[in-house]
Amino acid sequence: MPRLIPQQKPQTTMEDEPSQPMIRTQGIARPTTAAVFMLVAVILCSFNMAHFQGYGQTFGVVQPRNGQERDLQQEDVTSSVSPSENQKITELLKRVAELEKDQNKTRLELEKAAPPITAVTAQLEYANKKATGSSPVPSCRDLMRRKDSPFKDGSFLTRRTMPVTWYPRADDSRELRHPICDLHRYTAQEAQQCLTGKHLFFAGDSLTRYQFLSLATFLHTGTYPPRFGRGRDKKCVHVDETGNKACSPDDEPNICMEGDWSGTPKDPWQRYYQAVGSERFDGYLESTSIRRNGFDTSVDNFLYASPVTATSPKEKQFLLSFTSESGWADTPTPIRGFNFTGCAYNGSCNYTDELFEERWQRLKNESYDFNEPFVDAISPTGMFRKNLPPVDIAQYNRGLWGALNNPEKVEKIAQNLYDFTGKEKGRCFFRSTTGRFSKTMGVERGHVKDLTLKSGCGYIDSAHLLEDFNEMEFRWPPPPSSSIGVNVHDERLTVYWDAVHFMPWVYEELNTVLLNILCNVQFDGEMASQ
Repeated sequence: MPRLIPQQKPQTTMEDEPSQPMIRTQGIARPTTAAVFMLVAVILCSFNMAHFQGYGQTFGVVQPRNGQERDLQQEDVTSSVSPSENQKITELLKRVAELEKDQNKTRLELEKAAPPITAVTAQLEYANKKATGSSPVPSCRDLMRRKDSPFKDGSFLTRRTMPVTWYPRADDSRELRHPICDLHRYTAQEAQQCLTGKHLFFAGDSLTRYQFLSLATFLHTGTYPPRFGRGRDKKCVHVDETGNKACSPDDEPNICMEGDWSGTPKDPWQRYYQAVGSERFDGYLESTSIRRNGFDTSVDNFLYASPVTATSPKEKQFLLSFTSESGWADTPTPIRGFNFTGCAYNGSCNYTDELFEERWQRLKNESYDFNEPFVDAISPTGMFRKNLPPVDIAQYNRGLWGALNNPEKVEKIAQNLYDFTGKEKGRCFFRSTTGRFSKTMGVERGHVKDLTLKSGCGYIDSAHLLEDFNEMEFRWPPPPSSSIGVNVHDERLTVYWDAVHFMPWVYEELNTVLLNILCNVQFDGEMASQ
């Protein structure tokens, strides 16, 4: 965590008192106590110097002892001056006392009248600093685009030696801030331009699924999913800085929260996968995913294609795809499923009940179109090479299923991933696990990171970014509330919606970091277009 270094107060001497600012009340500038004392000194200096013979005795000046300052005593001031001068000095010293009293009163009134520092006001102040160019750090995009920049690959953005800050928003979500630069908040249009003609591939656990769907939603609709779901009681208490609710509408469950889809006669997983593969993306995302409550085996594969229009022709189309890998630690289950039909390319996908039922029967009978380990699926002869368009960017994550303890397996996956993305022409990443922190970090920051970097891929340490949230221990049932009406679980409920899955705003922030890594500088190392 960053340290706050207190400012040291400069030492002052008897002759060098610290200056004080003017205090303004009701539009009138009033002198401070120090200013009045200075005025007294000026007036006294204008008197006949004969009055000040025996200066040390007259003014009762005590020479400093053990660092103590001299004491100005009013009763001795008046002993050797004329009555008229004495009256002036007395009035001035009386005015000093009045000003001191008035100054303290004014300070208390200002403190009482000052508006409280809220997330909204602080957020506006920060936005104003960025808008006026007064931010103390450069933008990450400018930093990475500088000629011969050592930060060009973006690896510093998730390096665990760089302490990050989660800044609270008005709606109880948080904004990720980096210590040496301001993350660029990409618009959907900017992100689309960055990914033009590219294929971005995600592989991992359910958290990776939601990061994929969050980014796909952003690119397709222009906005990320609502930062919070409907909630179990469907009461939204999260309001953003503009006064709008930050929760999913009652009739639109959140795409990044499968728990939002319960409460209907249809199996929630069926309803979820069908919505994703139909109306949620207007037919431009194909879902071949199959799952039902109470059944362990599942298939989880998606392919999204950006719409082709008159202003966005076929050659500018970009693709996003996802596949799920499960299975504990070094024994992951094979990647299995059904071939894509290609409906995403023309926006004709419609995941009907009949199609879902057909694939459900095939799943139960283990009648798949492909079924092979991930390391083989991305190999030169693997099924992803046959069934997917060429991949330019890949992010792989073992996730909640546990770390890969076998270095040989890690090395093979990393080498195949580098080759899968076109070697030096593309980009590949291993993303660290954001859960089960104590059980995975030793391995993932050890040989997994070393072998990943050795292969030519990058390492995105999302676990470092989300480390603070790992300290929010899950407890069920929740502990009782304290005397102020809260318990330690209440803050956690703004970050997680169950034991391991994040609220949608967390994936939004992870994608902001990913876009800064990918888009601040183009893949070939040339400066990105302004």
